Amino acid sequence: MHRKTLIIAVLGLSFVMAGCSTTNTWPRFGGPQGTHKVAAGSIADSWGDDGPTVLWKRNLGIGYSEIASDGERLYTMARGDDDLERVFALNPKNGETLWEHAYDAVPLALDEKTKQVEDFGKAPNATPLIVGDRLYTIGFTGKMFCFNKNDGEVLWSFDLFKKFGTYTKFGYSASPIRYKDTIIVLAGGGANNGVVAFDLEDGNIVWQTTDLKCSYSSPLIVKVGGKDHLVAYMGREVVGMSPENGELHWRLKHENRFGTSIATPLSCPGDRLLIVNGSVDSGGKLLQLARGDDGKVGIKEIWENKKVQSGLNQHILVGDVVYGPAGGRKEQLVAFDLKDGEILWREREMPTIKGVYADRKLILLDNNGNLMIAKPSRDGVNVTAKAQLLEKPCWTCPTVTGRRAYIRDQKTIMAVDLG
Repeated sequence: MHRKTLIIAVLGLSFVMAGCSTTNTWPRFGGPQGTHKVAAGSIADSWGDDGPTVLWKRNLGIGYSEIASDGERLYTMARGDDDLERVFALNPKNGETLWEHAYDAVPLALDEKTKQVEDFGKAPNATPLIVGDRLYTIGFTGKMFCFNKNDGEVLWSFDLFKKFGTYTKFGYSASPIRYKDTIIVLAGGGANNGVVAFDLEDGNIVWQTTDLKCSYSSPLIVKVGGKDHLVAYMGREVVGMSPENGELHWRLKHENRFGTSIATPLSCPGDRLLIVNGSVDSGGKLLQLARGDDGKVGIKEIWENKKVQSGLNQHILVGDVVYGPAGGRKEQLVAFDLKDGEILWREREMPTIKGVYADRKLILLDNNGNLMIAKPSRDGVNVTAKAQLLEKPCWTCPTVTGRRAYIRDQKTIMAVDLG
């Protein structure tokens, strides 16, 4: 077998095995399937007066990346008081650093009027991606690395800004995804580099397509007619294409006045796609995807509701109900019916809420650092446990593996026993 083919086969097998071990791995943004839903151990309905058991906690630095896990190590990113970003591998048993890689990441300034805004921090936002024995990361300024995840050796790197002019005002945020033998990222800096696929082994460009600007949303692979289809929410429109070669199939304008698309579209049963923007300019739409006789995918709008919005975080589909942030300045958890977009209920006083669905419960973290256990339904939500463990602001979704939750704010990372 050819060496490259062998490496790809091993990586693919490792990735499949990791994806099946949903109780102790979180290999990518959104967990094993990218849906923020996981198989988990038995999670307690409530805690004592002192809250859940904190297994360990430590200082880490500023960062909004989710915490990836392969069952043996935790991987995440942070920035200290300097202009260095760091990729960390941590021991899940005690939080100790197993290896770290630091590199320069001075915020970008194209000119005096166009520069990255630091009002919301200048920390890395994208979540590391684990594929076999490799770890892929992208930082605030678009510097991309491929590491040996066991020891932190840099296998290859690529600067999206220097090569493509990739620029995002609030820092690069789109997490990379894996498709077969490629790593797909949103670049969107100039002509013909809106979406780019890199060879996962050596970092060479396999294909690149569209001239659309980058957004803060991450790409995803969905199934249409049983075949793979790539969806990307760019700065001002959503596009669908072939993940094999980047051939564009469809595009849909769906924007807010700032061009700040954040939430990743949600793949839904029946070849449907939910798109939600964090603004009343666009709101939410449910699309029907269908593959034509020519093999290309087309779209048809099922419903639109401008009251369905998102914020900095993702929605979660459970049955035929979608749960998630209300969007805009509304500090609420909201539920709506997937079939028609009808709002079912709103739960107030949950600022910048984000969560994971596990053991038929929502594990929620709000902006103020409150960790909660909640039981959701079509009729409402019952918060059965709540404890303030972190400090404001908290923008990172919990990582849940087994009965553990790994959570972080802008200073601290900790492991919590949910049992």
